[in-house]
Amino acid sequence: MKNRVSECVGRMMPLLIIREARSLHAISLPLAAVFAIETVMYLVDKIVVGRLGAEPLAALGLATRVTGDMMYSLCLCILGIGNILASNAIARENIRITHQVIGHSILLSIVLSAPVMLLSYNIGDALLAMGQSPNVSSLAGEYGRGAAWAVLPLVLFTVLRDFRAILSDLRGVVWLISIAALTKFALVTLLVFGGYGIPPLGMFGAGVASSLIAWGVLAAEIASQYIRPMNPSLRHALSAFTYDVKIVADYFRVGIPVVLNSLVLTSLWLTLNLLVGTYGGSALAGHQIVIGVVLLALIIPEGMREAVAIRAARFLGLQGSNSVWTIAMIGAVSNLIFVAPFLVMMLFFPLLLTRIFIDPDTLTNADAVEWARWIFAYAAAYLVIDSIQIPLIAALKGLRKTRAPLVIGFVCYIVLGIGSGYYISVQLNYGVLGLWFGVVVGNLLAVAILATRLALIVKGAQQSFLEPRPESS
Repeated sequence: MKNRVSECVGRMMPLLIIREARSLHAISLPLAAVFAIETVMYLVDKIVVGRLGAEPLAALGLATRVTGDMMYSLCLCILGIGNILASNAIARENIRITHQVIGHSILLSIVLSAPVMLLSYNIGDALLAMGQSPNVSSLAGEYGRGAAWAVLPLVLFTVLRDFRAILSDLRGVVWLISIAALTKFALVTLLVFGGYGIPPLGMFGAGVASSLIAWGVLAAEIASQYIRPMNPSLRHALSAFTYDVKIVADYFRVGIPVVLNSLVLTSLWLTLNLLVGTYGGSALAGHQIVIGVVLLALIIPEGMREAVAIRAARFLGLQGSNSVWTIAMIGAVSNLIFVAPFLVMMLFFPLLLTRIFIDPDTLTNADAVEWARWIFAYAAAYLVIDSIQIPLIAALKGLRKTRAPLVIGFVCYIVLGIGSGYYISVQLNYGVLGLWFGVVVGNLLAVAILATRLALIVKGAQQSFLEPRPESS
């Protein structure tokens, strides 16, 4: 009997792969389009501020990295569990629980945004305490005081956007974000450099523009969901909301390991940023250029992350977790196909990528350009590894197995990644490149262990599926 079931599953595998590839891309590609435009909105600040010089660009990169990482870790990692809970409830056709999840996500958004806003407002002092130069810290502080008010609307909008992703209803969001990106470019340019009677506000103006756009996008999305409601709908979620401590407990039970793992990853990149900063403003500017390109390359992989987690959660709701390995591998192959053009550009045409952020022909930018050229080679290796790692972590998250990635991340990112990188950088005198080498090695080991962990879970699910069940009397 077991052999016949195994043969049947084997014959169905090609059909399963085709079906899951379509399902994954139906979620990931529209979501990636949204991420792409959101990334452009993020890069708008860098492109405009980059015209002020290398130091303002470095300050902006540090400010957005620190506050962005905290917003992701403290807010979005917890709130992202709502996608898993809602997807699981939809698979079981439980709309009431889905509405409750939406309501609790909105409530938690308001509570969790407060400390991030406080950090953003005081980011200059925080960076100065971390040992960054007074000038860079001061410039970052100017930006943070204007951008702090963007945190709450950005978090709320992300929650509403992600619930649209579960239902594959992102067309309106794509148009909304496209209009916002064009508006932001004009607004940032106006407020940074002045015009039409408005004095130049510099870094503070860039932050204010981000806040104004964030509130406008949130208002438009809320209006859209009330005018053209979905099922489940925002209106029903708010009108029928009742606080449920069990739902909140699920957010934190599954989400806290995700938060801690994100903090581990944040510590890796924050430490890397700070250590690179000790080699001078030009090294940090080159490093920030590379980070900007990596973020751009990871747009579709990030969309695939959400798609894999959502599909894994649905399979869990349907008691079919034995198919999750296939989902993760489809996600990994798709990611590698997408990032391939970026790898070619990073390895063979780095100067073209550098031009996005600064003018490489300007003499004062020469050192930053040279640093970026060397770092791109290591970043390409990291991009390949992370393209595989993203769906592995997402699959485990969808199965609510979030503790293993935490332990794996701490050992590989911090102990091995930072430890080996620091040794190679300082003790062996390889500088910035030694730091990046450590990051690549740590992530490579993490991928190997994560793949082993997921394979063992899926193997256990397959054995359970193939075990003969006793007949009921």
